Amino acid sequence: MTDGLDWLRTSRKKRNTGYHKGNEDEKQGAKELGMKRTKGSGSSGLRKGDLFDSYFAGELKCTDAKQYTLHLKDLLKLLDHAREAGTIPYFRLTFRKPVPRRFVIMLEEDFKALKEYKEGK
Repeated sequence: MTDGLDWLRTSRKKRNTGYHKGNEDEKQGAKELGMKRTKGSGSSGLRKGDLFDSYFAGELKCTDAKQYTLHLKDLLKLLDHAREAGTIPYFRLTFRKPVPRRFVIMLEEDFKALKEYKEGK
């Protein structure tokens, strides 16, 4: 006999699993990139996104799936928050399986500016 709450336990377990993957990805990203983590992933307060420093504001996502759906509204929201903070926005997506691969998405104009900076123009 069940107490009728199996759906809740299953749902909570799935949420926690995803949360822990994302939380670990944020910790690792902050360490590798020399950035700071945003408390609560920017869910409250003035600073939004997952990672930040004086130049960049990043949103990090990770998945075990073979695909990820990225919506324009999410990128535009990241762009707005980064511009308000005077930083360059980027979106980092980690596919964890079969071999971990990370991709960074940013505005082309920011990419060009970084390229010019690197080339000393």
